[in-house]
Amino acid sequence: MDMSKIVEYQKNRIIPQEKLPNPPRRPDYTQFVKYEAGAKYKFGNELRSYQLEGLNWIRFCYYNYRSCILADEMGLGKTVQSVAFLNDVYYNLNVRGPFLIVAPLSSKCIWMDT
Repeated sequence: MDMSKIVEYQKNRIIPQEKLPNPPRRPDYTQFVKYEAGAKYKFGNELRSYQLEGLNWIRFCYYNYRSCILADEMGLGKTVQSVAFLNDVYYNLNVRGPFLIVAPLSSKCIWMDT
């Protein structure tokens, strides 16, 4: 039995104080503003134009209380767009989670690094 994994699990079970209160309400759909240019991320990276379009679409659906599935072709950056969306709602809308991420095992390392 790997005790370090048990300790890690127990540590992650504790919900931080900032996540306990009710999350902020979603902004009204009239407040949606399309991003014309992407933000700069770690190491100066930025979204490609089609990824920015995907991010805007996910944000539009979020503002309009619509469910959505990002189903681009393999290798076009669905993970990056998803990380950018969560980054946006976390920092710009003050939504602290929790977030459920369903992803293939092959992208686990990307999610753990963000």
